[in-house]
Parts: sequence; structure tokens; C-alpha cells
Amino acid sequence: MNTTIHQALAQPATIIQLTQGSPEWHAYRQSRRNASESAAVLGLSPWMTPYQLWLVKTGRCETRVTQAMQRGTDLEPLARAAYEEQTGLIMQPLVLEPC
Repeated sequence: MNTTIHQALAQPATIIQLTQGSPEWHAYRQSRRNASESAAVLGLSPWMTPYQLWLVKTGRCETRVTQAMQRGTDLEPLARAAYEEQTGLIMQPLVLEPC
């Protein structure tokens, strides 16, 4: 399989060793903005406003996991495997922190 990173995307980063979904992973994500929240930060998310994201990040509110969110989480391994089969690229859940 091809594991090459396109040069335009290659930037110095540290891989943080966390298991996706673990308490440590959730704590790390709580303390930082992540790609999944970009649309909310920009005011473009149909599901969350910047204010609602602020409430979640500051611990004033918890995100309620909807049925659709859980389905996405459950199907992620299958989607990743399908992508890998179609593209020949390996997709691994990673936590990256810029250097």
C-alpha cells in the first residue's frame, strides 16, 4: 500500500499516542480545537454555533451523542477499510500536534 504523504500536506507534527475514544483521548480533545470542530469555529456548522462550541470547551455544557453521531462512529472502521481498499492508502486514526 502507498503510505506517501503529499509534500503540500507534510508539516512538522508530533503523533500523540492516544486510543481513539479512550478517556485520555476525550480529555485531550476537550483541551484543544480539532478538525471536527472547524465548521463550528467558522460559524458554518449546521449542528453547532461558535457559542455552543465555547460552552462545550469550557465545560459549561456537554455534547449529547445523537443516534446519527453514534452511527458515524460505529461505521468509521468500515469506511476507513473501504477507502483503503479503493485507494491503496492506509488511513489510521491519529492525534497530531503541530511542532
